[in-house]
Amino acid sequence: MRPKCSDRLAVVVTWSVLAFAVVTAGVSWSQAQEISPFNPLFPFGTPDIQGSPMVGVAPGQTLRWSAVNIDSTNTCQEELTILDSSGNPVVPSKTVTLAPGAASFLDFRAVPPIRSRTQVRTVAQELNGSNCAILLSVEVFDSLNLRTQTVLVPDPTW
Repeated sequence: MRPKCSDRLAVVVTWSVLAFAVVTAGVSWSQAQEISPFNPLFPFGTPDIQGSPMVGVAPGQTLRWSAVNIDSTNTCQEELTILDSSGNPVVPSKTVTLAPGAASFLDFRAVPPIRSRTQVRTVAQELNGSNCAILLSVEVFDSLNLRTQTVLVPDPTW
């Protein structure tokens, strides 16, 4: 016996709604990201040395440590460093000279032989004592599709 037209229509509508729900959930999940504030002076207590809390980076992810000189007049020299949980650099430090409005970054990509999550923290140290206003951020993104997964930014109340 052949199903009625209304039965076939109900099946098509049900599958269409289900497909829409799956696609919508997938898009929402893939675009999800977390933005968390942190105190850049902790545990250093000085604006000359700033850093982030520990951040986990898994194989297939990249951590980007960014610095932007938001000072309108002074050029700054900063040393950007990414350290493991023992305080050892996971990539060579990078010394950058930042003119007003300029930015730079240092990346750490978790690639083999790293097989598990690596806990790292970031440090930026002002080298020339010019007392610049540096805006720092930590971003973790997927190394293949480049989608941001987490952003850590300084809390302006600190």
